[in-house]
Amino acid sequence: MNNISFKKIGMAFLVIFLLSRSRVIIELLSDIDLNPDGLFTLEPLRRCSAEARYVVTILFLAFCFVVIWKLLRRKKSE
Repeated sequence: MNNISFKKIGMAFLVIFLLSRSRVIIELLSDIDLNPDGLFTLEPLRRCSAEARYVVTILFLAFCFVVIWKLLRRKKSE
């Protein structure tokens, strides 16, 4: 008989709760001014050279690949 994973049940409830409150969360985050000096914008990426944008894009895609790879490997081992 399979054991009940309370961690997975808790995560599912958390995701359902966050999805049900997503409008309130988005409104709250949009009201907060997190942009004092352009810290949380993509403006520096727009102003940099094409080579820097290329490197950032490659790093982002590599990060996505590693995350997906880890998730798939963990699922296979369970």
